[in-house]
Amino acid sequence: MKYRSDYVTNSSSSSFIVACKDDFSKRQKEALLHVIEKWMLGKVLLEPGSSEEQINRVLEEYYIAEEYHEEIKRCLREGKTIFSDTVCFDYTLLDYAGVLETLWDVASREGDFVQIDTDLSY
Repeated sequence: MKYRSDYVTNSSSSSFIVACKDDFSKRQKEALLHVIEKWMLGKVLLEPGSSEEQINRVLEEYYIAEEYHEEIKRCLREGKTIFSDTVCFDYTLLDYAGVLETLWDVASREGDFVQIDTDLSY
């Protein structure tokens, strides 16, 4: 725990110290990957095999713009799961969007990953 004894400004940064022996263990890597995947992907909205009725209900309930409907349906036909979540900038890191965009870009370059609506600039 940090105790500040000097003048405290309205700063958006803080320092930290960590220690690690060599590389992460296999279990640590698996646990970190699980957290990153869950954080990066969000919640499951639709899975391959979803009925047309389920798809239309989700598109309507989540107010998904019509311009994304066909790409979502195409991804489902290709066996991809559709994920979604929100980014609340009031309670998170200032560059949270940048971190997500970087992860999505890497996933797009390195594997079968599609960015459907990833504009976090608003």
